[in-house]
Amino acid sequence: MRWSCSSPWVSRPEDTGEFNRGRIIGLFERGIIYLLILLGQYAAIGFVLAAKSFTRFKELDQRDFAEYVLIGTLMSSMVAVGVGLIVKTVLAA
Repeated sequence: MRWSCSSPWVSRPEDTGEFNRGRIIGLFERGIIYLLILLGQYAAIGFVLAAKSFTRFKELDQRDFAEYVLIGTLMSSMVAVGVGLIVKTVLAA
């Protein structure tokens, strides 16, 4: 089964290379946020998100793509923060 990176908000040709790079970046992003939560470095999470926005700055001019990236980034970050806080609470108990 082949997963598609198409989105109802973004109408552009599918680029599997970009999709794979995006998946890897997302994994690193969540891992870094998770570690920062465990280390109690909450302010540093802002730098991770700012760095991601900086690298996609020109592409964010396209409203549909910007909304797609924003939703994905927020959901990904919320998962990493939630898991990090749960693990941190369990480890402290």
